[in-house]
Amino acid sequence: MPVDSSLSFLAAHFPDYQVDTQLLETTPVLVWYYKIRDVTAMVSQQSSSMELAAPALEWRTWGRGILLLVECRSPTRGPSCESPLRAPHT
Repeated sequence: MPVDSSLSFLAAHFPDYQVDTQLLETTPVLVWYYKIRDVTAMVSQQSSSMELAAPALEWRTWGRGILLLVECRSPTRGPSCESPLRAPHT
């Protein structure tokens, strides 16, 4: 699940999600919940509506077996780390 994908990409490739609202202080915001095996991911744009062309601004994950992968380049190329969870940039 690429964390910088648009919400329309997530909805098309992972269509089994639940829509709910949570409070951001006193403002209700929409959230989407994805349940994949023993892991739940919550995504939100911290708004009362979802802009499908934009990525989520907030991700929360919880459950058993969560593995976040990060690839770091060698110091000769610069101190940069990339995650395969991010969509490739063209």
